[in-house]
Amino acid sequence: MRSRLVLADLSYAWRLCHAVPVLLSIAEKTYAVAIILCLKAANPMSPQCAPLKDDPKHSPSLDGTLGSLTTLIVKYRIHLSFALFAVILCRDLMQRTPPLHGWFFRATWQGYAGLVLISAGLAIRSWASGVLVKNKLLTTTGPYSICRHPLYMGSFLMVLGFCSLFGHVDYFVATAVLAFTAYPLAIHFEERRLASLYGDKWEAYVRHVPRFPWKRVKYAASSWMSANWRSSREYRTMLSCALGLVAMEVWRFCECRLRP
Repeated sequence: MRSRLVLADLSYAWRLCHAVPVLLSIAEKTYAVAIILCLKAANPMSPQCAPLKDDPKHSPSLDGTLGSLTTLIVKYRIHLSFALFAVILCRDLMQRTPPLHGWFFRATWQGYAGLVLISAGLAIRSWASGVLVKNKLLTTTGPYSICRHPLYMGSFLMVLGFCSLFGHVDYFVATAVLAFTAYPLAIHFEERRLASLYGDKWEAYVRHVPRFPWKRVKYAASSWMSANWRSSREYRTMLSCALGLVAMEVWRFCECRLRP
């Protein structure tokens, strides 16, 4: 009986692996629609949407190009993300509702899956930050030869990993809200800035490399530089995730011991 269950799980995993490119392709198209809807909601045809200045130091927040609310959302998207999840987390703390799944104490497969997603996200972010040279040249090698926004991709995997550990629907809903509101706008503005900086090079890059790695592309090798990784402060992200994972396990352990 157990061998049949194992074979069924392996068969399901195999089908899921084949479905991943299709799902990413759908995500690419859905994300494009989300960008269009967000821009229409922000009235992008207004005179405020002037072309970006050809200035490497020009902020991707695009002050003054859209409505004040949209500008604030894009500029402070990371702060808003933390605030949204902090509200849900504070509610769970007050209600003494610990994460449902763990990777160490009474570990579950959902907990292991969350740990794998977080580790993969951190690896992708570290890889991309070690290759990226900000505001000096258009990076098209390494992870940037696979998709245009590997840093966002890594962050999304990390968030999904923590959502898998918590196991509550609220965290997945919050992730979906952010993924289809603030971040499509941020990506659109960042791509406009890069297009204004690099012109034809950017246009050629966009034609061959998708936003998400949903199709096969020609991989271009790159040299990873620890100086770039340190300057982007990715070690802070790794430390924060490690502390978060330990804190979640301590929380689960304490709640299990305190409850009768």
